[in-house]
Amino acid sequence: MSSSIPDPPLAEASSAKRGASWFSWSLHLLLGLTLGFFLGCIVWNSLRRNRLADEGQFLHIVCGVSLLAGAFTSYWGDRAWFAPTVFAPDPPPQSRASHAWSIIIGAAGLGTLGLALYRHHQALPWSDRFHPRAQADVALISLLAMHLGLLVHVLKTGGFMGRVWRDDFPAAYWFLVAVLSLMAAIQLVHLLR
Repeated sequence: MSSSIPDPPLAEASSAKRGASWFSWSLHLLLGLTLGFFLGCIVWNSLRRNRLADEGQFLHIVCGVSLLAGAFTSYWGDRAWFAPTVFAPDPPPQSRASHAWSIIIGAAGLGTLGLALYRHHQALPWSDRFHPRAQADVALISLLAMHLGLLVHVLKTGGFMGRVWRDDFPAAYWFLVAVLSLMAAIQLVHLLR
């Protein structure tokens, strides 16, 4: 009796392995593009204030940052937002084609952003190309990116370089999260003022 009825979970699993879940990929891309738009506005404002961009580059910078964020979220899927756990369902399948499209979108965003900054830099007079505040803010942006990357890594994996784990040493773990958050917040406030 059971041999005449096919097992539905196996049929769904075999159809899922054939290709990517383009619907899931598109939703992650759309969410990344939306969040990237807001992040791009913040980046453009900081670049404009530090004379690294002007009003003519607004669309290019915002689109470039938005495409980069969309590429990141569509490439990593659920792992861009959540750490993998035992209780989480299997992530939607990805294929080489979906990964390739994410990389192409990210390259387009990086190219758009780089071209906008290059054109602005070439249009400046020679004396304004290396403004002292802009050089200091480039270092601050790099530190901010490093601290935010470490914070995301610590929150996703529950540890830092195999030493501080969320379950073994919770006080040290949350202290590290608080320090990284505080450092990133101070740098972000300094960049936005």
